[in-house]
Amino acid sequence: MADIKKLLLLRFGELWLKSFEVRRRFTDRLLTNISDAFNAEKIPFKSIKSHDRIFLEVSKNDLAKATEILSRTFGLVSFSIVEEIETDKEKIRDFVIREASKVLKPKDTFAIRARRTGTHEFTSRDLERELGSAVVGKFGNKVDLVTPDKTIFVEIRDNKAYIFSEKTGALGGLPLGVEGKVAVLFSEYYEKSTVASFLMMKRGCKTVPLFVGRKSKKANEAIQNLSKYDPLLKPVFIKSEKNAFEAARESKARALVTAESLADILSEKKKAFDKKTGIFVLQPLVGFDEKKLKEMCENIVR
Repeated sequence: MADIKKLLLLRFGELWLKSFEVRRRFTDRLLTNISDAFNAEKIPFKSIKSHDRIFLEVSKNDLAKATEILSRTFGLVSFSIVEEIETDKEKIRDFVIREASKVLKPKDTFAIRARRTGTHEFTSRDLERELGSAVVGKFGNKVDLVTPDKTIFVEIRDNKAYIFSEKTGALGGLPLGVEGKVAVLFSEYYEKSTVASFLMMKRGCKTVPLFVGRKSKKANEAIQNLSKYDPLLKPVFIKSEKNAFEAARESKARALVTAESLADILSEKKKAFDKKTGIFVLQPLVGFDEKKLKEMCENIVR
């Protein structure tokens, strides 16, 4: 077993709807963000980038912390801890049986999902049938290709094969920073402003929190919660809301984000554009009711 290498396989979502150049820029930004987060926790790593996947190599001792960071990384849909071996059918079969012994219960149904990149003497379907037969012969579990209780995945990339059975969800969205920078006003709606910041981050915006008044316990809590998603977060403190547009301009933000819901907007007169600074106002919470906003905030601060 000395030739086994454990890696983290990262998957993207809407990044692959973009053109090649945009996709490359977005994946480069994603890797930079992961590097910033890992460096903040002193986690050394190596990265291998292919056309539709990123593989990370971290030490066994750092694996748990690395997966925690990846689970709150924007731009990732999911990731898996995988075992890397040579593309040898006998080795692949042995490792699939080994994986099945760990995840299958006696009455579980299962499926094998194979995916290949490169030229091989077998097809993905041939490999699925052969590996499925081996698992049935060894453990007696039934195959269910529609709604299996457990799925074992085999990804083959040229001369390397990756075997895993679990996918861990991440935040999705776009990599932080690909859509520029926005300032977020923190005045009286601290919880709502945290949600507004999170939503803008998920759409690829770096955020600059603008806190009205001096540092406070509530401000520190908001900074701590948002820093989990952006370790390079740089808050700014301003004297009053009147300084928000100027502070946004000085921070080189493209817009000012406020945390009003629809009820707040209907009851107050708020301007949507500041002529002096050229800063627009964005209100990402306008479509959510109070119950949903509270639920979102609870999920963000966990």
